[in-house]
Amino acid sequence: MQLQNYKILIGVIGEDIHETGNKIIAQILEHDGFEVINLGIQVSPSSFVEHAKKDDVTAIIVSSLYGKAKEDCKHLMKLFQEDSLFHPPIYLGGYLASPQENWKDVENFFLNLGFTRVYKPGTPIEKTIADLREDLMIPYETF
Repeated sequence: MQLQNYKILIGVIGEDIHETGNKIIAQILEHDGFEVINLGIQVSPSSFVEHAKKDDVTAIIVSSLYGKAKEDCKHLMKLFQEDSLFHPPIYLGGYLASPQENWKDVENFFLNLGFTRVYKPGTPIEKTIADLREDLMIPYETF
């Protein structure tokens, strides 16, 4: 079933060039019926904000694997605040910090920035989609 009313914006933030996970996420979301706007790799924080407004998206999924998630995501959320844009749910996943950092501290850092949900490395995409469905109140029978 096509979920045309649910536009999901996805992309890999910053100078990150890790595209495999991004492509997999896009394919699974499309398979599940979502309309996907995939910005690809090396997406600037301002591009996320610009497309969120222009495309009137329902949710945003941001990934980062190159070690600069804190800086990039601080900038992203600052832009949303400065723009006074009521932003949709924003999900973040990937290698967001060094393995030595306590995951709970990392998760809390990003939640405090304003992310809706934060996923540690290795989280199955099915978990993200289940959370997305729950947060957007999409009934299971629509799939």
